[in-house]
Amino acid sequence: MILNFANGLQFAGELREIEKKQKLHGKVFGWKQGSALGLLGRLKNCWERFLLGRKLKLMERNLF
Repeated sequence: MILNFANGLQFAGELREIEKKQKLHGKVFGWKQGSALGLLGRLKNCWERFLLGRKLKLMERNLF
């Protein structure tokens, strides 16, 4: 159970890193202008967040 909790903290940290990258890419590629690179970056980050969310849900099930 402690190991699962540690893994959960690691995934939460990865999620924070993705959010930081999203903010950075938003500034670099200018999503507000609707650039293709910004849109691709957003789709990639959404997919990464979706996958991490699924991992966290599976881990929560394993905890209880």
